[in-house]
Amino acid sequence: MTVLNNSFFKLTKLTKTKGCFLCGGSKKNTHLLVNLPKYPITEFFREPKSKLVDKANFDQKIFFCKKHNHAFVKNILDVNLIYKYYTTTSHSSKGAIDCLENLFKYTTNRIKNYLSYDLIDIGGNDSTFLKFFKKSKNFKLNIDPNAYSDCKNIKTKKAFIEKISFKNLRKKNKTLFFSSHTLEHLENPDEHISKLSKTMNELDHAIFQFPSIEKMVDDKKFDQICHQHINYFSLYSINILCNKHGLYIHDYEYDESHFGTLRIHMRKIRVKNKIKKDKMLFDRAKSNYMLFKKYYKNLNNLLASDYVQMQGFGAGLMVPIMAYYLPVINSLKYIIDDNPKKNNKKYINLEPIIKNSKHLNKHDPVLITSVTSKEAGRKIFERLIKSGVKSITLPSVNN
Repeated sequence: MTVLNNSFFKLTKLTKTKGCFLCGGSKKNTHLLVNLPKYPITEFFREPKSKLVDKANFDQKIFFCKKHNHAFVKNILDVNLIYKYYTTTSHSSKGAIDCLENLFKYTTNRIKNYLSYDLIDIGGNDSTFLKFFKKSKNFKLNIDPNAYSDCKNIKTKKAFIEKISFKNLRKKNKTLFFSSHTLEHLENPDEHISKLSKTMNELDHAIFQFPSIEKMVDDKKFDQICHQHINYFSLYSINILCNKHGLYIHDYEYDESHFGTLRIHMRKIRVKNKIKKDKMLFDRAKSNYMLFKKYYKNLNNLLASDYVQMQGFGAGLMVPIMAYYLPVINSLKYIIDDNPKKNNKKYINLEPIIKNSKHLNKHDPVLITSVTSKEAGRKIFERLIKSGVKSITLPSVNN
């Protein structure tokens, strides 16, 4: 968890994307999907007595390439500056851990003798995922600008993925390459997949997972859009990218546990797949975004008109985005969360202070503020019911 102030954001600069990287920057297939003026940045906090960070909101637009069913942001934050102070960890997020557990199960079900492979995790953060391979005695490497491990048998390489050579880091053994919720952060995934493909041989496997634009659209989860996610892949667009560099998707699945995850299994061995283009994805995205905005506008009006001092529950990283569509969040008396690092902190762009569950008042209404997935929202709802809370609001566009 990172605590910042106004002085940091005075240094932050925006650059503009050149267009869909799959089109080589051509704009003829590009259409505006969502306009997001003064859109809040996520994942950063401030001390309770420090001022609201007025610079922590940047104009943003999301464009959609109809040719490749791929979306991307217009404005990019300075990643060198953002990730210099980035301390968010995988083990502190229940949703992230659930998704990594599912990634491990997916691997063990599909890769025979997986313990005989070397393991390289691209964007492995605090090495949470590699710790699932306790029985493996082979080489384990975590590559991340903030790579960390408290296990002696896990090596770390602190570097931006764009600046490393996998060939110089891997051993001669057959290798499993992993990447969890990293690809969407890269400005130029084409270069990354090209490097990976040149490093891999026919004995290797690569398993990646990242947010799915299809799931975001169909589940109306547009509050998952954030500045840090530069590219938004569909199954169609990731397949095109892989094939371009001689990688082939042998299998894939969707996972509801964290955001709406698409998980793919890639190899150098050619295989025919039947991945077809969803020609209605853009139209559905435009229509569902309008329904999403209407739902939150109506919910906000309802909560504001019948307002009594409410409590929030769940100080997830995306709460500032929810507050963008549900401004009543800024009027909550506090947000309950049991992460000790967040206790008595505030989001850089929100007013409510974060308190632990000892402050939960079962007689006051609760607004669930962390809903990265349906499963996460349901679990929080069930917990609150068991705690005796009388009035609970769980935002869900699909209800």
